[in-house]
Amino acid sequence: MAPVATSGSAAEFRALALMNNSRAQAGVGPLTLDAGVSLTARAHSAAESRVGYVYHDGLDGTAQSRDAAACGTGWYGENTGKVWNGDLDALHSDFMAEPLIPINHHTNIVDPNFKWVGIGAVQGSDALYLTMVFCR
Repeated sequence: MAPVATSGSAAEFRALALMNNSRAQAGVGPLTLDAGVSLTARAHSAAESRVGYVYHDGLDGTAQSRDAAACGTGWYGENTGKVWNGDLDALHSDFMAEPLIPINHHTNIVDPNFKWVGIGAVQGSDALYLTMVFCR
């Protein structure tokens, strides 16, 4: 089965809503969804779905979402994960359960320096692959 990506999918909008709710609870302003950065995030999710696992760096040391030009600033963070049985809320809860330390999923979500985000959801044969690229 070929990966399926949809522009502005319900999963992408749900991920944005969950992140912005967590940011509001942390006293941080909302993230703005960026269509161009979302294309980069979708490319990364599609690559993950083809190999069947999530990663930050591919086997060759590169990753689709490492396209710093997508953010324009050269500063970015990345969250990536698998959504099992369509339960995106569970993945978000797992991210938010991490300790608030530098450079992890939780910290990326509530980092006040990140102002916009690209979100890519791609349905693989085993799960939904989700990548979020945070930009300053």
